[in-house]
Amino acid sequence: MFVRTLFVATLLLCFSGFSAAATGYADPVHGARGIVYGEYQLHVASDPVPGEANAAVRLDLTLADPNGATVTDLDPAVAPELAIVRLGLDVFTLMRPSMGAGGVFTMNLTFPVPGTYFVYLGLTPLGGRAVTAMAELQIAGAAPAPLPLEVHVPGRVASETLGADITVEKTPTGHRIDLGLIQPDGSPLTDVDMASGDLVILSADGKEYFHARPAQAENATSAAFEAAFPRPGLYKAWALFQGAGKALELPFALEITD
Repeated sequence: MFVRTLFVATLLLCFSGFSAAATGYADPVHGARGIVYGEYQLHVASDPVPGEANAAVRLDLTLADPNGATVTDLDPAVAPELAIVRLGLDVFTLMRPSMGAGGVFTMNLTFPVPGTYFVYLGLTPLGGRAVTAMAELQIAGAAPAPLPLEVHVPGRVASETLGADITVEKTPTGHRIDLGLIQPDGSPLTDVDMASGDLVILSADGKEYFHARPAQAENATSAAFEAAFPRPGLYKAWALFQGAGKALELPFALEITD
């Protein structure tokens, strides 16, 4: 399982032995890109109910098709994707889960803080089109208020693992985002797999979740993406790369005005 994590995550490959009496189902929330209201619905069952921060929480995810049947057959060429993000976008994880028996994705997670979490499952049913479904999950406890999103770009941004000089430019088909990658301390970055680059974007309200498309970069230490933002507003993005055998992650906020 591939995991970019702010959680402790362990994937289980089966659904056996799970008591339905101990589950709670989150209401589906429609609005994530790829979803048309009334089509696919994501169901998230947790054990215990509700889950608590800093303790193991078992999640079982199923996706119901427009007829209400659980999706059990996937396009083998497209790996499923699961993202979990706290309201306020201050906690984020992205993983590649495996579907178990009966179309169930099962995993144990340890959530770092209480609050409302958005759960996004993206997959491609066999013979169908790619869909992304969204649901909400509550983790019990006194939830700390997330810090307001501060717009970081254009400009230099740094995390513990990666830095970049970032620009955003309007194009005929959307917006181009260029990242001149550097070390967190501003020194040159030489050990990064540019082909591994990914840019995940969420609207500030969590209703829009999508990936930007890779674009032709200006040089060997730059990455470029083309993003089709659905509407003006505030967004948060996570630039994800692999380098020196570890995951590199750079979150930043940006505002789209046109």
